[in-house]
Amino acid sequence: MFNHCVWYSIHKSHSLSKLIINLAKTFHTDLFHAHITVVSNKTYKEADHIYKHQCIIPKPWFRINGRIYQTKTHIGNNTFYAIQQDYYMYDIQNLGEYHVSLAYRINKPFTKEEIAYANGLVPVDTIWSNDFKVSLYDCRPSLPKNWKQLKVSVF
Repeated sequence: MFNHCVWYSIHKSHSLSKLIINLAKTFHTDLFHAHITVVSNKTYKEADHIYKHQCIIPKPWFRINGRIYQTKTHIGNNTFYAIQQDYYMYDIQNLGEYHVSLAYRINKPFTKEEIAYANGLVPVDTIWSNDFKVSLYDCRPSLPKNWKQLKVSVF
């Protein structure tokens, strides 16, 4: 689906990880590891190179931006829906677009009520550099629950 990805993998004890678990149970969706995507849709070699670079540079922090919204991506005969929350790196808008996906569905959009429910639960406005590790994921399977961590930084 998204080939190989480099993520800032948010710790399982973090409140955003707990929110994702809560939403998966509430919405009956696949569970996945909380993360901020650095890059996606890369070959293994490309992603591994980016992963190694991310492991040696200082990790950033992120500040929330706006409200939760839905995206949709057409992949083959399927439509992949996500509800996500945007974040600015270092609270600066022009450093790129980053988000935390909170729930995923295939071929079934989230309702306005579900999005409003999730908006009322966002637990933090800042993700600090000590809240995550750099990781390399195989995101080729179509179901998020089948995405596999291949590498993770020690720090």
